[in-house]
Amino acid sequence: MRAMWRTTMLMGAVLGLALTGCGGESGTITAADDTGTTETTLDPADDSGAGSGGSTADVDALAEALTRADLGVPEDQARCAAELMAADLSSEGIGIVVSPSGAPTDLGPADLEVVTAAFNECLDVSVFGEGAVGAFATSSGIDLTEEESTCSIEALGTEVGGAGDMMIASMDPESPDTIDKFLSAIGGCLTTDSLVTYLTGQFSADGTMDEATAGCISQALVGEYGGTDLLKNFAAAADGSLPADFEASITAAATSCATSGAVGGGIGQ
Repeated sequence: MRAMWRTTMLMGAVLGLALTGCGGESGTITAADDTGTTETTLDPADDSGAGSGGSTADVDALAEALTRADLGVPEDQARCAAELMAADLSSEGIGIVVSPSGAPTDLGPADLEVVTAAFNECLDVSVFGEGAVGAFATSSGIDLTEEESTCSIEALGTEVGGAGDMMIASMDPESPDTIDKFLSAIGGCLTTDSLVTYLTGQFSADGTMDEATAGCISQALVGEYGGTDLLKNFAAAADGSLPADFEASITAAATSCATSGAVGGGIGQ
């Protein structure tokens, strides 16, 4: 069977935006106050993780970085996270968060813990979940309905945790646990119609199988596995390890469909 999609890259590609693109020049905070714009140069960084003290300039810069990034963080949520981060981040940690090239992997353990906790406390999980689900739809070619998208975002939050936990998951997108949670969330929200329509198109796309046969096999597989197990089996197939029981189910479905009169070509390998 052809690899239908590559799921394991999505978390890193999408959720890696968590800190990337935040802020101004590395090492410098630019903050506006009632009297105008002031520029504060950060003290030389250390890796101790000791808090910087949470100055107003730090809070303003961190909040601005989160709202200016491609995450779409609402101002109130950004301010909430900024206040928590500024109180405990090291000077180096603040510099990383506000840097355009900053990334979660650049943070020391103590600073990463601070950012994770702040994100969990203040940011709605949809900040990351919406992009992750959208990327999945684009990558897989599944046209999610609005209800399926909303359900998937909520389920992803339940499976992975808060926004901070989702950021942590982005740092190890190949983790079996991360992949399992992601597929469980999405798969549980896909309707039978969406799955059958998608599989039918995939099976008949290369012309080796007619649409009637493809639809028959798709109906059988969706009925047997449901959304979550189908996604997990296809993810395994994408890695070149088609599970034997899943392959047997495809063969049985194809045989049954041919016997019932929905005769077409075989499944491309």
